[in-house]
Amino acid sequence: MADITIRALMQIDNLQPKFAAYNGATVQGSVPLSGDTVLIGEFAPGNGVFKLIDRALKASRVEVTTQLVEREFGFFILRSPSNGEVSTARDAILAELGRSMADRRKPQVTTTQAITGVEPYQAQLLNKWRKGWFDDYDYRAKRSFRHDPGGTSLHSGIRDCSCARHC
Repeated sequence: MADITIRALMQIDNLQPKFAAYNGATVQGSVPLSGDTVLIGEFAPGNGVFKLIDRALKASRVEVTTQLVEREFGFFILRSPSNGEVSTARDAILAELGRSMADRRKPQVTTTQAITGVEPYQAQLLNKWRKGWFDDYDYRAKRSFRHDPGGTSLHSGIRDCSCARHC
C-alpha cells in the first residue's frame, strides 16, 4: 500500500460537548459522544480507505462514524470512548501503510474568507445547509433573529439583531 498518500490523520481525545454534538449531527454511522476519542483520516486514492478501515476495525474496538470514498480521496472518522483503542486503530493503519505520523502531508492555508453582515435570506439558506451548525445545547446563544419592519415575521440570522425589542 505504498502508493497511498496520507493527506490527513489526526486523533482528537476527550471530545467537547459542542464538537460532539456537531459531529453527531453530520455522521452516517456510530454517533460520537462527549468525552470520546476520534481518529479522522483522509487518504489518496480514495479506494484505499476500505482496506485501512478494515484493518483498524479488526485491530481495535473502534466504530466507524463516517466513511466517504471518492475517486481521488477517501475520508473516515473512527470513534471510541477509549483513547487507547483509537491509538491502536491508528497504529494498525500506519502499520498497514508502512508509514508513521511524520509521513502526513503538511497542511497549508490556500484561502481565507470572512463574511460579515449576512443578509437575512442568505442566513436562512446557510441555516438550511448547516448540517448541525446549531444542533448543540447552546444554539440559542449563537442565533439571533431579525424581523421585518412590520414585525410580522422573524428571520434567523447569524449576527446580532438590530432591534432590541425582539432580542
